[in-house]
Amino acid sequence: MVIICDTREQRPFRFLQCAADVTVKAGTLQCGDYSLQGMENRVAIERKSLSDLLQSISRERDRFLKELDRAKGLEAFAIVVEAYWDDIVHGNYRSNMTPAAASATVAAIMARYKIPVFFAGSRDMAERFAVLFLRQYLRGKEHDADAVRQALAEHAKT
Repeated sequence: MVIICDTREQRPFRFLQCAADVTVKAGTLQCGDYSLQGMENRVAIERKSLSDLLQSISRERDRFLKELDRAKGLEAFAIVVEAYWDDIVHGNYRSNMTPAAASATVAAIMARYKIPVFFAGSRDMAERFAVLFLRQYLRGKEHDADAVRQALAEHAKT
């Protein structure tokens, strides 16, 4: 599986402990930080540290909402956060944004944009989730392709 990492990603995942069959290549993505080679316009993962998430939903909100609008055009998109949900709820961060406002904004992203936000708890777990998400998307596409091949074979018999 070839994962494309956006060239603007400042602290890219290496995916070293995730799977032997994962190769990472740099590339320019229109949306998100990670995608699959050849499927960059179909699936993506946006990685956020807790401070990056808070900045995105407060000071950089307009830019971030534009990115979420672009993400709605993808078949699959998720935001993975290198922190726990408790960190948001209990205000375990440095930001002027209140815990109530931060948690409501994250819930609004999920409800209004239909984009899952996964709080992985750590960078390592976020990396593991990203690989799993991309792999499951790819497996779904493989199942779709198998179904099309089977339908074409059945059609050829008639």
